[in-house]
Amino acid sequence: MLKNILEWSNDNSGFLSLLGIAATFFATILAFYLGIMSARKLEKDSKRANIKELKELLLLEFFVNLDHISHIYEVYERNLNDRNNLRIPVKAPRVEIISRFMSPDMINSLNKNEKLSIINIYSQLELFNKEYYIWRDIIQNNPFIAKDELLYTMYSKPMINHLDNLVENIMQEWVNIVNVLGKGSDIELINKLSKDINKSIKSGKWIKVYYKSSGYSNEPIEVKDKVDIILCWKNDDQEIDKEVIEIRTYIPVDGF
Repeated sequence: MLKNILEWSNDNSGFLSLLGIAATFFATILAFYLGIMSARKLEKDSKRANIKELKELLLLEFFVNLDHISHIYEVYERNLNDRNNLRIPVKAPRVEIISRFMSPDMINSLNKNEKLSIINIYSQLELFNKEYYIWRDIIQNNPFIAKDELLYTMYSKPMINHLDNLVENIMQEWVNIVNVLGKGSDIELINKLSKDINKSIKSGKWIKVYYKSSGYSNEPIEVKDKVDIILCWKNDDQEIDKEVIEIRTYIPVDGF
């Protein structure tokens, strides 16, 4: 039997050589194909990781801006309630990093809804930032304005008019991205808030976003009946008979 196999091998050596060449060729093609697939997977994984990092950076910038804008509003209110002691905000809107998301590479890494939302927030933030510096310079250079309620509110109006809508838009997109990242975030702040929000969503509860919890009081009865949880930056109404998640309480004690 072995003798017959050896004789057949000798008689068909050319054919076997062709088979060997074909096998080598197909092995090379397969290795090349698998190499391309692995490279694509690595590229996709890398892209996914980069998008995650970009979104986490965006979330932190949103959080910082919520903190800074809220501080500006609190200073505005203190001046309104105590016109003999003029206060100037020590925090300002942060536009620089968010502005980098407007570059084609970065903005195109987001989905359509995220794009539209962030472009809208950026334009609102730019406008608020411009009005903030105008307002700050006016009251800083003309402190007598703060002593007159009518003048003070008049000069403050262009800035204040943009505040509520801007903050609520930032918070809504902030929550949307937190939900997407979920507990997979490497940032403890995002991870913790994500768990609390997703726990409520999974239980079928309806969450409504406000800058201040008191905004809920102005809602029509049909909206109030639907709301299960109020998600706000500041809980300024302790009488609300709804569960309230106050985002600013998630700020680390030692800051950002």
